[in-house]
Amino acid sequence: MTKVAVVTGAGRGIGRAVVGALAEQGFHVVVNDTGGSFDGSGGDTSVAEVAACEIRASGGVACANTDSVATMAGARSLVGCALDTYGRVDVLVNNAGITRQNMVWDMAEKEFDDVVATNLKGTFACVKAAVPHMIEQRSGSIVNMSSGVSMAGSVAASNYCASKAGIIGFTFATAMELGPFGIRVNAIFPAGHSRLHTKPEPWRDRYRVTERPPMPADAWPVEAVLPVVTFLAGHDSRDVNGQLFAAGGTTVGWYDTWTPSREVPTPPPGDPEATSATMRALLDGVRNPSPAQEGTVDEFVWPWVRPGGLPTAHDADGPRDEQ
Repeated sequence: MTKVAVVTGAGRGIGRAVVGALAEQGFHVVVNDTGGSFDGSGGDTSVAEVAACEIRASGGVACANTDSVATMAGARSLVGCALDTYGRVDVLVNNAGITRQNMVWDMAEKEFDDVVATNLKGTFACVKAAVPHMIEQRSGSIVNMSSGVSMAGSVAASNYCASKAGIIGFTFATAMELGPFGIRVNAIFPAGHSRLHTKPEPWRDRYRVTERPPMPADAWPVEAVLPVVTFLAGHDSRDVNGQLFAAGGTTVGWYDTWTPSREVPTPPPGDPEATSATMRALLDGVRNPSPAQEGTVDEFVWPWVRPGGLPTAHDADGPRDEQ
């Protein structure tokens, strides 16, 4: 039986590589992409179609879909496209993602909401739409794309980091819920050169910050992500569920999320001095992301101080050039 894979955000970058790799392994694939900008604005219906055409030209079976995963209706339409075209859904790769960068005090409500809507709600919406059919089949593999910044953080990206961290919790919860039906749910921190790493960053013009660390395509090829995705999509991973991986560069990693880095005995209640001593022992050698506990700020954190300091009356929804 030929299996069917739905990949969101599959017109370019990592998603394009993923959908191509699945097609090469014999999956019939649905290439979903709105063709929008890195921040989710605009749209180009040709992006998904071009990717699908390239797959067909290489001997694969593919169709294009341009529904937005940021809405429940869009996700239902996407899954409906797979069912109408190929009759089933075996693999769902939630790769679609956008970013809108700003310091948290500069960030408008819409900038936060739109990123969460695509990255986190979009993952939920597609899973909710696909799950009834996977339950009926008693099989399926869902691969959710998170990000290492969900744990490490990133300056001017609180919305993006929050959305990607939410995907981790969502993955663990749905893995528990769906495992008894033969459906596995796993997450990946993918690292590969894409347009998100070359996008304009106007927020930098307002702050003294270091330049973004480069991710050149030769050192961070998108192909490095593919072995983990194709493994999770295939039969050999039939007993792998609720796991978190990293893939990119020259390594593949697995995260033991249940194990603490260090433990100490619980301090006695009502003894502040003992509590302080115990907590200091627990935190021995731990370094804060900001500000630095030793050395200079320039040695450890991004110096983000706005020239002249923050305005006294700050309006996050106001024109950026007046802030």
